[in-house]
This record gives sequence, structure tokens and C-alpha cells, in this order.
Amino acid sequence: MGWESSKKTHKMRNILLLSPHPDDIELAMGATVLKLARQYRLFIYCFNTCGIIEEFNDSMAIINPNEFRVDYNLMLRKFNKERQYILGMLLNIKVDFNPDVVFMPNLSDCHQDHRVIAEEAYRAFKYCDLISYIHPQNCTEIKPNYFIEITEQELNDKIKLLSVYKSQSERNYMNPESVKGVALFYGIMSNKRYAEAFEIIRKFE
Repeated sequence: MGWESSKKTHKMRNILLLSPHPDDIELAMGATVLKLARQYRLFIYCFNTCGIIEEFNDSMAIINPNEFRVDYNLMLRKFNKERQYILGMLLNIKVDFNPDVVFMPNLSDCHQDHRVIAEEAYRAFKYCDLISYIHPQNCTEIKPNYFIEITEQELNDKIKLLSVYKSQSERNYMNPESVKGVALFYGIMSNKRYAEAFEIIRKFE
């Protein structure tokens, strides 16, 4: 995926994924997450349970990251009132986990919680590769400049992963046909069959 090292090498890359709520990373980049978990040292941080911690735990059991944590102190849609706490938490994670690459929500995401996490991550991780994932339903303007090809099997694995979120199944963007349509759209943009898309915010060589 462009970072060269893997779990088979002596130097693992540390990949941090920031998920404002359960299902955010799975929806935006579920196929890529499953790839990352097989190749790198993966840490997932979720900032609010939305009352569906069991479903989130089921998802983590499938992804099998090296570590995941859930924050129980933040109120849904009130993240903007806790910016300093969030920034402090991210700085602590930076010290504890020492990430090389951070995936965060998109800075143009109109969901207020997503936007806060994106903005504070932008401040906290100044010297990490910083990549934003995209929720098309929340972004009126997307600027994808990084595409990861996924196979049909990987797309099906993503759909299976999303199926653990039964409480969210009525949302149109969780429909398997919608998920496939997004993968087809990004595939067209990248001259592939299927893909997931991202925006590179910073990258260091």
C-alpha cells in the first residue's frame, strides 16, 4: 500500500485509525482496514459508543487489530465542547502508540463530531503521514487523491463486516448495493473495478 513494511519485517509500521463513532471506519474504508490488519500494527480508537458497543466489539473481533479503545467521556454531537480534552487524548495516543500513519475523518465532513476529530487530529499529528477517509453522505465536496484497489472478495468482506451493525441497517448508505456503488464509483475514478478513496493531507518520505 505504499508503506513497504509489513508484519513479516523487523520494523512494523504503526497505523492509527480514528473513528468518531462505531461503523465510521468500516463504512468509509472497511476493505482497507481488513488489509491493514493483516500487514501492520493497527490501533483503532473510537470516541463514542452511540449505545452500540456490542456491535462495535463484534466488528473488532473480525478486524482483529492489535489494540482498540473506546472513549466513554464524550457526549454524542457535543465533541466541539471538548476540543482540549480530545487534543490531549490524541497527544497521549501519539506518545503511547507512536503512529507512522494516521487515518482520520475528512476535514470537509459536515458531521460535527467528525469535523472536530479531523481538526484536532490535524493539530496533534503534525509529523505523521495523515490520510483522511471519506463519507460521501457527509461531504458535499470530495477531493480524493489516493485510491486503494479492492477485489470483489474484499468488497464482500467489507459488506459482511458492516452487517454486524444491525442497528444501522436501515440507513441507505449501509445497504450492500450502496456500498458496492461507492466502490464502483471510486473504481471508475482510478481505472479499477473497485476501490476505496482517500485524501492525503500530509505524507513524508
